[in-house]
Amino acid sequence: MTTDQPNEEAPFQEVEAETTTEVLPPPEAKLPGDSAEPPATTEKQSLTETISAKTPAEVEEQPITLADLRAGMELSGKVVNVMTLGAFVDVGVDRDGLVHISEMQRAGQENKIKKGDEIQVWVLNTDQRANRLSLSLEKKMSLRQLKSGMTLNARVVRLTKFGAFVDVGAVVDGLVHADEISRNNQEGKLKVGQEIQVFVRNVNRESKRLSLGLGARTSLADIKAGTELDGRVARLTEFGAFLDIGCVVDGLLHVSEMTGGGSPADVLSVGETTQVRVQSVDLERRRISLTMKGIRQPGFEPVEQETEHFPTAMEIALQEAEERAQKKKRGRRR
Repeated sequence: MTTDQPNEEAPFQEVEAETTTEVLPPPEAKLPGDSAEPPATTEKQSLTETISAKTPAEVEEQPITLADLRAGMELSGKVVNVMTLGAFVDVGVDRDGLVHISEMQRAGQENKIKKGDEIQVWVLNTDQRANRLSLSLEKKMSLRQLKSGMTLNARVVRLTKFGAFVDVGAVVDGLVHADEISRNNQEGKLKVGQEIQVFVRNVNRESKRLSLGLGARTSLADIKAGTELDGRVARLTEFGAFLDIGCVVDGLLHVSEMTGGGSPADVLSVGETTQVRVQSVDLERRRISLTMKGIRQPGFEPVEQETEHFPTAMEIALQEAEERAQKKKRGRRR
């Protein structure tokens, strides 16, 4: 048994003796007589460092606060109250979380959850100012997992005058705007609970908003300049028309790129389909520029126009000589 082993009867006496305020040289410094290799850490040193590094405050378990929670976290909780609004759950933080009645209905747990039940929940969102914690009975995707152009299966959960809110399995419901519904001839056809296919138009993580479109769409990165395609007029403005070309964003056909002249309303109408060519794609600003120029539209047959002929000097001289000869002939006849 070596002298480096701690005393079993009084293990903390030697530890206390090892903890000194003496200033030691840095590990890389070499003193006279030092060997090339640094000495191995002894069990006594290891024990000393482990114990001295811990404080009573660190050993004691710290309570979790609302600020420690993040969307998507999975927690175990106990139902402390069930109301018309939903179920309040104690998840071990300084505020009970609410599983809203709509979340209970989506998970098929309405009227099934009782006070005292131990359940698994996921954090939907936190509001520290209002001291609120929203929970879900199902694991949800975070907004960071959603990318523009993604196609998702969704369920309509609420209809409003400005569109349909749908559940795509994310921490927030997405909105299919009323313009999008009208554009796809689905106005008055969508019903709460209906399963539909949507695509991600835009994700705003700061405001926690998710904009969706109906059906599946091509991502912006897949649209290439020079491509000719059909576009359906989604809306008209004073400076041009926005066309649905099957992408996650509409393309802009500027009035200067239209054929036929006049204002955009003189050339196109909402719902009309026309052929266009992609001029440019701006991935950073999420913009597509289109043109109608140089494209033969379906059903359009170009009319050959007579070009005005400008005679050459030789042709003018010959014509004048012929006219003089004609005058001489007429003079002889007289």
